Amino acid sequence: MAVSADLRDSFERLKAELLTDLGPAEIEPYRQLAERRAPELATLANTFGMEWEDLSLEGGVEVTRLWPRGSVAKERSGTIVFLHGGGLIAGCRADGLDVVLEPAAALSVEVWTVEYGLAPSTRFADAVEQCLTAVDAALSAGSGPVVIAGQSAGGGLAAAVTLLDRDRTGGRLAGQLLICPMLHPASDTTSMLQFESDPLWSRISNATAWRAAQGKAEQHTGIGPAGQHERLDALPPTFLDSGSAEVFRDDIVSFASRLWAAGVPTELHVWEGGYHGFDGVEPLAPVSRQSRTARTTWLGRLLSGGIS
Repeated sequence: MAVSADLRDSFERLKAELLTDLGPAEIEPYRQLAERRAPELATLANTFGMEWEDLSLEGGVEVTRLWPRGSVAKERSGTIVFLHGGGLIAGCRADGLDVVLEPAAALSVEVWTVEYGLAPSTRFADAVEQCLTAVDAALSAGSGPVVIAGQSAGGGLAAAVTLLDRDRTGGRLAGQLLICPMLHPASDTTSMLQFESDPLWSRISNATAWRAAQGKAEQHTGIGPAGQHERLDALPPTFLDSGSAEVFRDDIVSFASRLWAAGVPTELHVWEGGYHGFDGVEPLAPVSRQSRTARTTWLGRLLSGGIS
């Protein structure tokens, strides 16, 4: 199974640009590289016609709130709380933000993007708590139903936040949009072995990141990776996607199957020839446009009451 022809050039370029097979000593250089590559929030906001403001929430959680230029809260169809990627060890609230700003602009949706703490200084469980604080604030703001979304590591955090919200409150989220999510620390699936040297995220990098993020905290808090959670019932409608040529493919497909078995309305897309995060790297490639259209369509159906 190979990367598709229209994504191959960017895939080869990334092999030369990115740090791969991260060990503990490479975490800081990887984080610094991610900082240099991060887009500017102001540029993203202008590109998608958004106004924005920075907010500091309870516990010092920092978020940026964006909304369609000229709109008022009562005109917005809902809110997305977005969690960025970066393997739990890198990234910032601007990373990958375009993947939700595009549907938000089309559907008049507000976006809250969260600056959660990174491993190893912040454990996975604590990052989940920080993200739930942002969800609490977005719900209190009252700009329609709230959907949590995340890309890669952010997708795994989003799924864990949804589970924690269900366990503590019975579930207040309208949906979860999980883009190539990092759901499970296991490294023995077929796709993990097939694509173990993926330049965007390898098997070795995945193991290093989970060790840095987990420590022993989850043994005491009960807040762990969503892919390891035993109960997936009573969750909101879920969108999941993956490339066919990426390490997380099998974990994502398995998670979708378990959601269906639990009776959760779930839409799954596995994009042929896509590597991890392909549509963020090559947003104009045909398969990238298809993937982004699918997310916008699902979100529009959800917010208009077409999915329940």
